[in-house]
Amino acid sequence: MSYAFWRDYLSGYTLSDERGKRIRQAALGYLRTYHHLIQYESDLRIAQDRSLCLVPTDITWEQFCNFSSDLGSSIDDRDASPRYSYGEIRLTRLNLYAPLLLGRSHFQRVEYQYGSYFARFYGPLLFVFGIASVVLSGLEVIVSVEDGGAGWMGATVWVSVTAIVASCTLLLTLGLLLVYKVAREWRFAIRDRRRRLEERAAGRAVVDNSMV
Repeated sequence: MSYAFWRDYLSGYTLSDERGKRIRQAALGYLRTYHHLIQYESDLRIAQDRSLCLVPTDITWEQFCNFSSDLGSSIDDRDASPRYSYGEIRLTRLNLYAPLLLGRSHFQRVEYQYGSYFARFYGPLLFVFGIASVVLSGLEVIVSVEDGGAGWMGATVWVSVTAIVASCTLLLTLGLLLVYKVAREWRFAIRDRRRRLEERAAGRAVVDNSMV
């Protein structure tokens, strides 16, 4: 938030190489997040917390409003780094798609220890193992009841089948929900990509007409 720092190190007049351009775009994208994340005075107080240190504590709400009032409208997507086209909170999603779309192991590395890297797999694996355990236990009960041949065990079979169906239904529902959310994100990404291509084509057409 220092204008002197921006003028001396991030100004477009002093950044001529490609690396400097990327740094300036990254700074603009990061700066634009302040406009979207701090919407109310209570948000500013959270950002000024000593554990976060996002905003200096001596800045008032009125000063911050004057500072951020034009950040949302004056910083276009083409001025900011593509990293911020879909929001700061989607870095994990970008890292998920990086091997498929970019041919890289990650988009931006966030885990520098093996423990934190493998920790993100614990929850999904435990969930899958839990569902599999319920299904296998239910099948084991059904097989044992059929071998025993006791008539009063019908209720036990019904409970086992219900547990299996409920577990599979839960797994299917969560899977469909995941597919729905991913499809919505891809739809947004494709529409945004088309919009960018159309804007780029329109800009080239304007340049060509001006040259003529």
